[in-house]
Amino acid sequence: MATIEAVMAATAVGDVAVSARVGKQLRDTGVLTALDLAQIGPSLVRERWSVVLERTVRELRGESCRRLRTRRPKQPIAHTRALANRSVIWIGSLKSSAFSRLVGQGRSASKEV
Repeated sequence: MATIEAVMAATAVGDVAVSARVGKQLRDTGVLTALDLAQIGPSLVRERWSVVLERTVRELRGESCRRLRTRRPKQPIAHTRALANRSVIWIGSLKSSAFSRLVGQGRSASKEV
């Protein structure tokens, strides 16, 4: 079974999520493989190229650069009106409006009493 370093040494620098232009620049500076890229200092990569390439270098070194996002709890949707005259058409309009809001948020309706 091949080690990670052996696989990275056999992987061309252009095959590890770099653009053709950046890949050429890296090859011109002597960085030919993913292992070569992993051995460059992240701060140097950030200065010379970009934050994105710095993250690639850090990922190649085994450092996770992806942040976990937590979702806020969904707020309930309430579309209420004081009904003096219970008109079926008007209630249908309110339902339609609430449904449009749900669809806009990518949610579905549930019946709560």
